[in-house]
Amino acid sequence: MNFQTNNINFLQMSRYLVFKSRKILYVFVVLVGLICLSNYNLHNLSENKSSYFRTPSLRRLETTNNLPKVAVYSGNFGNYRDELQLGIDDIPFDTRIDYYFFTDDITRIKSRHWKVIEHDIAPGDDIMDSYRWTSKSIKFNLPNILNEYDIIVWYDSKVVNKPVKSMLDYNEIVLKALKHKINFVPHPDRNTTADEILKTIELEKENEKNGFSFFREIYHENLRLPLVDTCFIIRVNDNAVNALFNDAFNTLKEKGLKRDQNIMSYVVQKQNFPLDDISVSLTKPIPPTTYKPPAKAKKSKKELVLGTPSSALKVQVINLFQAIEKAALKGNIDEMQSLEESLYNLLQL
Repeated sequence: MNFQTNNINFLQMSRYLVFKSRKILYVFVVLVGLICLSNYNLHNLSENKSSYFRTPSLRRLETTNNLPKVAVYSGNFGNYRDELQLGIDDIPFDTRIDYYFFTDDITRIKSRHWKVIEHDIAPGDDIMDSYRWTSKSIKFNLPNILNEYDIIVWYDSKVVNKPVKSMLDYNEIVLKALKHKINFVPHPDRNTTADEILKTIELEKENEKNGFSFFREIYHENLRLPLVDTCFIIRVNDNAVNALFNDAFNTLKEKGLKRDQNIMSYVVQKQNFPLDDISVSLTKPIPPTTYKPPAKAKKSKKELVLGTPSSALKVQVINLFQAIEKAALKGNIDEMQSLEESLYNLLQL
């Protein structure tokens, strides 16, 4: 009897040891695998240019186990479009992010979350007034106080002055920045810079003379970056990125233009900035469908569609350009070439 009991105990012990051995072996294999994967990833961080950690500053942070510093900033000068009347605190905030709002009059803004900073006004000219040029300047020329941050997020004030309930948090922003140096929102309505220039001229949001001049310059260009919306941008604090954005501001000045989206694809091409470092996949934060914006003075249908007044040249160029697009969609090459020749003659290309 004792012999049988001893055998049973021995078998139970053997099974237990085999089970534990398998468990230990499994844990050992997993640990070895993790170590190998870690070494592989570290090798990729330093050697592989296609790694998520493209930017030297972010690679440094990864290898030293430091988290990237993230800043969100925005600005409004002269209470442009009355965008400050509803405040800027009705959005989700992340305690791991620092928030900065730049303005010319800090008495207009009270906030529990933003560091409101008074900023000097830039000179105005016949293209835009001082307030608009100042807004462009802080958007594209990084303010000194933000130099210490690794990742910078820009929101137009028209985004943060509404009750937005969902925005990217710290983790989502960092993941975006680790994959691409610059992240844009795709333009919601148009695909090309040429289309956008004509549309903004048509709506009288762009300088007509300088807009047509720039249109002539870029119409034949195959701009590789699709049209973007610059209301929301995630960018890495990187010398090449900062140089690109500085050039965007300088190009607006040089060409005498008002609209950011009319020059961004052009500047990326001029700088030969790698498209692999740019993503056009962000989603603009929007308020809930129940949100009702403050009432504004209504415009006539004609004003909303065409702008008032509309010069003869503007109408001819827009009509020709639309006719070219229709001919291209139909695949009518002869008609398209004939219309393009008329457009070239009209604009003296």
